[in-house]
Amino acid sequence: MKGEIKRGLIYSLVALGISSVTLQVLLMRELLAYTGGNELVIGIYLSFWMLYTGLGSFLGRYFRVNVEKLVPLFQFILLAVSVIAYLSIPLLRIQHGDFISVIGVTDLIFLTLLVLLLPCLILGMLFPFISGALYEKGTGKLSSYSYGFEAAGS
Repeated sequence: MKGEIKRGLIYSLVALGISSVTLQVLLMRELLAYTGGNELVIGIYLSFWMLYTGLGSFLGRYFRVNVEKLVPLFQFILLAVSVIAYLSIPLLRIQHGDFISVIGVTDLIFLTLLVLLLPCLILGMLFPFISGALYEKGTGKLSSYSYGFEAAGS
């Protein structure tokens, strides 16, 4: 693997960590602001965040892409996730207005399902793509470092 491609993939892992944490904090803050925020809201939000990200990671291991095409693809996908997250915030405001509202558990679950579906699936799929591309047969060294690079971005 060329050094330039490997470096681009490592930068993509760091950017993935940054965008994932930023997105999680931003969407949680918005959801808490529009629901009044309590432990139930945080628990439902985090459970769907982990469920969708894990599902995306599970699905992502079945897709293989040419390594030379990965770096621009990941940059585009991270940009697309940012746009999706930006569009998710008005979805919260349309659903419940610009004030704190008391919503039922069913509405809260539906709203969280809707808002987190695309960003979490996409972010979950990116990690196995990048770590699989960094994997060098026989060593597995860079694949194990991919966790560290992604955590460095967080």
